[in-house]
Amino acid sequence: TVMTWDRTIDRIEEVLNALGKPLVSLYEGREYTVPSEPVYVFVASFGGPAGLFLSKDARVERVFAYSPVVDWRVPMPKEPVKGFTKMTKLLYGEAYRIDPKGEAKLLSGTFYNPASAPYEIDGSKVHIFHAKDDDIVSFDPVRAFAKQIGAQLTAYTKGGHGGTSHFMEKRIWKQIMTDLRSFS
Repeated sequence: TVMTWDRTIDRIEEVLNALGKPLVSLYEGREYTVPSEPVYVFVASFGGPAGLFLSKDARVERVFAYSPVVDWRVPMPKEPVKGFTKMTKLLYGEAYRIDPKGEAKLLSGTFYNPASAPYEIDGSKVHIFHAKDDDIVSFDPVRAFAKQIGAQLTAYTKGGHGGTSHFMEKRIWKQIMTDLRSFS
């Protein structure tokens, strides 16, 4: 599936809508049904806004975000939004297609920007993990945003920036499991 920022949340909602309905394996021809509950969303970095916005969906029980972008207007010197289209095409080919106008939309702060629409996020469902030494998505704006929306924030002194693979780290997975047990 080709994803564009304009369609990311729509595509995830399509997956949520398909849960609980039968699907046929193209490989085996067998019918399967994926259970529809509970739904936990794991996001990181530039994918953070999608998960944060999905927190309002009644089918989503919990959102776990690692180093999420919460405000595209905050400068990211190591990975600036300006030039992201070119970098993404070089790194991922046609797996991701981003309209060059998308950079300007993000930088405007009016599109796909959690800080501009905190009322669209259910902070009670959100748990953010973030390292204070993250040199791509700055910690301070994330800390302020988490407080604003009432999200749980677990801060680490060290850890840098990272993706969803960080959820596999023992210190983080242990916290997620504790969180899930207390939330259910």
